[in-house]
Amino acid sequence: LDLLVCVLNLVSYTIYLNTNNVMKRSMHCYKFLLALTLLAIIARNFIKLFKITLFSELDISLYVEEGATRGVAIFLNAYINPRNERNSIRIVEEQMEQWVDARTHNTSILYFNIIGNDYNQIFCPVGRDCHKKSYYPEAFEEVTLQDLYEYCVDNPTDYVVYIHNKGSHHPGDTQARNRRLGTKAVLSDACYGIMNQNTNETSMCNVCSRIFLTHPHSHVPGNFWSAKCDYVRKLIPPRSYGLARRQLCRAVAHVTKPLPEFCPPNNATDEIDRDYGFGRYAMERWIPSHPSFFPCSVGENDVSIKETGFEPWQPSLQVTGKSRRRK
Repeated sequence: LDLLVCVLNLVSYTIYLNTNNVMKRSMHCYKFLLALTLLAIIARNFIKLFKITLFSELDISLYVEEGATRGVAIFLNAYINPRNERNSIRIVEEQMEQWVDARTHNTSILYFNIIGNDYNQIFCPVGRDCHKKSYYPEAFEEVTLQDLYEYCVDNPTDYVVYIHNKGSHHPGDTQARNRRLGTKAVLSDACYGIMNQNTNETSMCNVCSRIFLTHPHSHVPGNFWSAKCDYVRKLIPPRSYGLARRQLCRAVAHVTKPLPEFCPPNNATDEIDRDYGFGRYAMERWIPSHPSFFPCSVGENDVSIKETGFEPWQPSLQVTGKSRRRK
């Protein structure tokens, strides 16, 4: 259509140049209509470009019809410790039981990666849909988070949950408690509430976890969370995120010489990497790394310390920090 209008304008202009004054006056109306048509086409293409460039960063879920079917995918990062395989597997089995107990996720699909010892058996509950993605002799969380990220790029209106068998590398009561509470929170009906298309405050949230902390840095304790895919797809891909943090430090160092305190050298110790979010610890800062990050929590009101993580506890969804702002 655009090409046809351009051709008609060219033909009419050629005729216009080769006609007398009487015919020129009779063609004014025709040329005026063609000009309006051309302006309408230009405006239409401008609006299309405007939508592509501006609205690509908006929350897609806000424009999905209410009641539309959304996919739900759970991503599990399973480290099978060669020195304690039985404990690693037991932890995953426990998390599978928590999945079975989660009413919201009866039809969810589980994708998982195995790291460390290759465990050939599929620890999948009866009647559930599970898929082993890959096996890695050595790797960190970024391999599973990369799979999650790519899933969200392909499925922008879906909902994803990220869990891992925390405590398989460093067993302990604190690790077990945090894992149980974190897993229960992100698999809860309450967390899935962020997918509600109502215009209430929590529907604006794009990430949900038990709690969210800003000190000493923005992070989800334990790195258990669920999220809307239209938010996840905005993030830097996990496989590039650690390098991006290093590059940011180098850019800041170039301006603020000498090297700023928050930018340790590449050969930093594990403790420094943990404190500043480098190396394998970068993935703990990945999910809150976009400016549009809007977290909800389901455990802020639960101020009591749970001894094992199995005590009765009912997750309750609210915007992160709201209960503290009221006090």
